[in-house]
Amino acid sequence: MQEVIKNLAVKLFQNPIIATIFVSMFPVIEVKGAIPFGQSKQIWGNEALSLVFSLICALIGGLIISALILLVLKLTFSFFNKNKKFSSLVERIKSKSSNKINKVLKTTPFKTYLYLFLFVAIPLPLTGIWSGCLIAALLNLDYFKSLIAITLGNAVAGTIIALLSLIAKDVSIYIFYFFAIFLFLTIIYYLTKIIVTNLKARKISN
Repeated sequence: MQEVIKNLAVKLFQNPIIATIFVSMFPVIEVKGAIPFGQSKQIWGNEALSLVFSLICALIGGLIISALILLVLKLTFSFFNKNKKFSSLVERIKSKSSNKINKVLKTTPFKTYLYLFLFVAIPLPLTGIWSGCLIAALLNLDYFKSLIAITLGNAVAGTIIALLSLIAKDVSIYIFYFFAIFLFLTIIYYLTKIIVTNLKARKISN
C-alpha cells in the first residue's frame, strides 16, 4: 500500500508542498491526514517537508477548500430555501439533527461560533472542516465569522495531529492511512446505502 501511495503521489504531484495542500482538501482526511502525509520520509524521502511546514501547507489547503465549500453550501441552501421544490430537502436534512440544531440556535451568537470552533477542533474523522461548513450553512451563520471559527478550529486540530506526529515520528504515516481508509469506507457505506435504497424503492413501485 505504501509503495502504491508513494508512486501515485510522486507521479501526480512530484512536489510534496502541492501534494500536502491538495490532500488537505479531501473530506475526512483534511489537515489531520495531510500533515503526516507531507512530512513522511516513507513517501517523499529526503524531500519530505518539516513538521511545521507540513502543518502550514495543510492549513492553507484547509482554508482554500473551507472558503469554497462554505460559499457553495450557503448559496445552495439559500437557493433551495427560496424554491418550494427543494425546501423540503433542506428541512429533511435539518430534521436528522434537529435537536442539536435547536440547542445551538437557542444559545448566544458567541456560543454558536464557539461550538462550531470546538466541533472542528476535535481531530476525529467526521468533525472537520467539511462537516463544519455544512453545519454553518444549515444554521445560516455569517460567512466570515463561520470561516474564522472553522479555520481556527482546523488550526487546533492540525496542531494536535502535529504533536502526535512529533511523538510518533517513525509511524506517523499511519495517521494518514487511518483517515484515508476511513474516507474509503465512508464512500463505500454511502454508495451501498444509495443502492439498497434504490432497490427497495423499485420493489415497492413494482
